[in-house]
Amino acid sequence: MPGNSAMRWVTKTPAATPKGATVRDAAVMQRADVTPTLPATAMTTAPPHSMHDDLGASDTGRSGPSAAQVELRYFQRKEGALQMGGMCPGFGLDAQGHPLTISFTRKSAYALRLHKDTLRPLNVHRIPHRDMKVGQALFNPRKLFSQVAGGTYCFVDAHGRLVLPLSRSLVSPGGVSWNRNGVLVLAPNASGGFDEQFLDVTVPDGGNLIALQPVHTTKDVVPPALPESGYWWVSDSGFVGIATPPGVAPVAPVRLTFGGKPSRIENSFCSSARGAFVVTDKAMTRCCRVGDAVVLDWEYEYENWYTAHGGSKFSGVSGACGTTPTLAGDYVVIGDAAKPMNVVVLPQELSAGAVGKKNVPTAKVPVFASQAGSECENSVVAFAGKHILVGNTYGYANPLEMFRYKDVPGLTCLSLAADGKLTLEWERNDVNVVTSPPKASRRSVLYVYTREVLVQPDPPHAHLSANPRRGRERWELLGVDILDKGRTVYRVPVFDGPVAKEHDNAWATMCLGDGVLYLGMWHGALRIGDS
Repeated sequence: MPGNSAMRWVTKTPAATPKGATVRDAAVMQRADVTPTLPATAMTTAPPHSMHDDLGASDTGRSGPSAAQVELRYFQRKEGALQMGGMCPGFGLDAQGHPLTISFTRKSAYALRLHKDTLRPLNVHRIPHRDMKVGQALFNPRKLFSQVAGGTYCFVDAHGRLVLPLSRSLVSPGGVSWNRNGVLVLAPNASGGFDEQFLDVTVPDGGNLIALQPVHTTKDVVPPALPESGYWWVSDSGFVGIATPPGVAPVAPVRLTFGGKPSRIENSFCSSARGAFVVTDKAMTRCCRVGDAVVLDWEYEYENWYTAHGGSKFSGVSGACGTTPTLAGDYVVIGDAAKPMNVVVLPQELSAGAVGKKNVPTAKVPVFASQAGSECENSVVAFAGKHILVGNTYGYANPLEMFRYKDVPGLTCLSLAADGKLTLEWERNDVNVVTSPPKASRRSVLYVYTREVLVQPDPPHAHLSANPRRGRERWELLGVDILDKGRTVYRVPVFDGPVAKEHDNAWATMCLGDGVLYLGMWHGALRIGDS
């Protein structure tokens, strides 16, 4: 793949907009860190380094914005016919605090390192992209947004390198089919591009690589070397494996099955020294390395109301569990596909009551039962290992079907005890979480990107591509106090106007830096920072 030398960019980004934030409790917003900053390991920076921040997918980052005056700055740029201001699904930060991300459009994909203050591209590299046809976007948008291959679940390692999974069902920058799976490691260079290394991954049965995590190690890695411990990987065809660099013995993958049939994997996953925690379309699992092979350690068949009743979800991107597993203490937490959804807690090690490899939950608690629907198509938040926060995303599918969406609020905080039991701490039925998973700062403030429909748009009279121009919406960033019943302590207005796609973040996540928040958007990225 050709690298990208320095380019002359024509900016399409609006000027930065100052905003007055509502600070209801300055003491909370300036509170000392409740949880300490975790040290960097040999493989990863101190969080955040990926879509869900750390290896355990805690969705807990740094301090985030807190001032009474903030600045909103958008990233959307264009060079000739090449669109760079595409959707940015997630971010990781390097040692200087600069965000690294992938920008996806229908015709291209770029790896980007952006300036932490101005969002000016510091490093740019074109990578293979998903082959998105116009007809898919117009007539089958849900299929379009269910594709996560191509680097969506990437991460930033301890040396500021962007590590991303590339799958076989992509198109290379030259326009030819990209017919291989692999780990692409991109190191920013002084020329404004990235130096690349590629590690081939053999996925049996023609599956596509969709997500990566570093294998736990205590050994230092000196660039440009790749870690001897390798990278955990998962494929959409249900395989879990470890990619090792040249000269290191290969590790045989395992195929996850259920009832004798191959499983599918449609989410990211999390990992620790205990192994990889992967949820499939049927079960929650833990996989470990034993010798020269990956093996299934345990599984748990979660409840799926939709499969049992021959139906499908009204919203979301998956027909099953939509949550990335989250580690909290000695437990792993998911949301199942019950109706209403349950927050399920499982011991990371097989429970005392387990039979064979069948793990047993320590808790299974329904949430949002009083709402019109109950789903979480993102990860739950695990704050300080003992507060589990989950937002209701029921009803939302993608930016192209916003005319179907009606507010279905719900934000719940559950207390996780040492024995794995859950109790309700507080719930908010007036907070509309929509798409982006909330993020917890170390000051115990939970940031939520929220939408309120002020005037419901009329549905289009033609096909799904019709763009309704009526209706009005309000987007805001809320900060709520995790330790005080979810009380709103911070509010930043983002947009108030006609219903449109521009402020929809399309399942993208936010990332908390020091005094700043980065949010992936349908067309680029949004920075909300103290001024």
